[in-house]
Amino acid sequence: DVSVEMVAIGDINPDGACEAKGIVHPYARAAAKFRVHNLGTKETGVWYYSAVLPAQGGYQFVSQAQPSLMPGSSMDIFITFDQLTPGIHNFSVSVDAHNHVYEISEINNATGQTFTVLHY
Repeated sequence: DVSVEMVAIGDINPDGACEAKGIVHPYARAAAKFRVHNLGTKETGVWYYSAVLPAQGGYQFVSQAQPSLMPGSSMDIFITFDQLTPGIHNFSVSVDAHNHVYEISEINNATGQTFTVLHY
């Protein structure tokens, strides 16, 4: 059973680190960190994730093949995006949307978080 959870969303500071704050400036490079878990009893095999990036016009990102996760293990994924427009937006991510991994439940394969892009 593969699951995903949001860890943080924010922007990249001048030192290159992600500041998780839920509010970003319109010309900032935004960042999201999420964690993928293998809650099952078997190795996952190859899997993929996709994310809807809230850049101008929206952007659907689809990952390359991800390495297999052993039972009980997890992986943190960090993704950045820019070309933000002011307002309230949602970053969403899903894992194994095309059912490459056999799972008992698909209900925990998607998550997201809203954040605000300031008007200045």
